[in-house]
Amino acid sequence: VLAFFTTFSYSQRDFSPKFSNDGKKIAFYSYRNGTEPEIFVMDTDGKKVIQLTETDGDWAIEPRWSPDDNSVGYSMGKNMGQLKLRVTELESKEGNYITENEGLQFISCWTTNGIVYGVKGKSGFNFFIHDINNNTETPIVINEFEKYFLTSSVDNESYILSVKDEGKKGLWLLDKEGNSKHISDLEGKNIAFSKDNKFIVFESIQSDNTDIYSINLDGTNLKRLTKHEAPDYMPSIDAKGKYMVFSSGRSGNYFLYKMNLKTEEIIQLTGL
Repeated sequence: VLAFFTTFSYSQRDFSPKFSNDGKKIAFYSYRNGTEPEIFVMDTDGKKVIQLTETDGDWAIEPRWSPDDNSVGYSMGKNMGQLKLRVTELESKEGNYITENEGLQFISCWTTNGIVYGVKGKSGFNFFIHDINNNTETPIVINEFEKYFLTSSVDNESYILSVKDEGKKGLWLLDKEGNSKHISDLEGKNIAFSKDNKFIVFESIQSDNTDIYSINLDGTNLKRLTKHEAPDYMPSIDAKGKYMVFSSGRSGNYFLYKMNLKTEEIIQLTGL
């Protein structure tokens, strides 16, 4: 079921906006079409919103663009505990599950080597790369840390870990040789690389409020980007590193916003 939306409900709740790799589209998930979240795609000005997943009672969350922007991967299932990886091709609108494992599977990012995702285990997430072309799974094992969440750059050259291990808390950068460098004491969620791999944006809870921060990969220039009393979540950066999109509760409900990273001007994209 595909639909164009020109009017919006105040209870729509939009989350996890992700710029396409060419910076021309934004994918996100929303509750605007019922009680379960679905995946949507829109232009970067918030117009021409298209529903990508069917309204069938299943959850569809956390969209991630393929490197060529021809497909969107996401986690889908009956509820948060039963999510599997699914990919939908934009032109045909055909979707297929690519994993059959039971339990929570949370897509982290889509790289040139495949989809990076975590499977919930007893003490945290176990991470894998799923190569769609060869239908193969490769585990990602980082023995130096125990409790972490992982995000990769699109070229799969670098990882950022958000670590909760005692004595190792914060953000760590890992290169392709496996070398690790502590770049911030702040723990982060929903980490996104800039397309030139020079900096990341992430959300972090400080003083009981969730805001979005940026930091260079060498650990310099930590900057708080959002300063609203309402929580700000799930950032993404456009192809030129000029804009950031994010979800925020600053209007009384969760809608999507776009920030000019140079001027810090923020405009509302959805819920208007």
